[in-house]
Amino acid sequence: MKICIDPGHGGSDPGAVANGLKEKDLTLQISLEVAKLLKAAGHQVILTRDKDIYVPLNIKRTPACDISVSIHINAGSGQGVEVWHALYNKPQQSKMLASYVLQFILKSVPALKNRGLKNKKSIHGNWDYYFMLRCAKGIPILVECGFIDSSDAKILKTRWKDIAKGIANGILEFIKAGGVKQ
Repeated sequence: MKICIDPGHGGSDPGAVANGLKEKDLTLQISLEVAKLLKAAGHQVILTRDKDIYVPLNIKRTPACDISVSIHINAGSGQGVEVWHALYNKPQQSKMLASYVLQFILKSVPALKNRGLKNKKSIHGNWDYYFMLRCAKGIPILVECGFIDSSDAKILKTRWKDIAKGIANGILEFIKAGGVKQ
């Protein structure tokens, strides 16, 4: 299986910043760990970045993959993990993948609040709001791993490997359940 992992933000774009943490650093750490776990399970993994560089969205368009996972950290003083799925780009498979990933993150890190599965339609027409859901070539999801500006920051700082394990295990279980139709 070919899986694309997109560590959100990077380089000159730090993403959310709070509590001495930067989203771009956390997403890269988590993504590299997810990639390592998926490779160990025998899958081909493509990262949109593997170091702290800025990759513009028009270049970041995910390569042809079976699954595409964009990893982010939330902000806005909330708490918990949420997983976004596509409404128009392989919607049933996207929702199923999102459900598996959310379930396994919460299993790996029970201290994270369950904010559920999310989706959002673009105000400009019948397509998905988020670029990485709209333009992914594989089954897309976007994972918000917790809030950088709340008590989640401690979890993000100390349990990021467990979050990565949850994401990887969710992807692996989705594949095992036959979620990717060739």
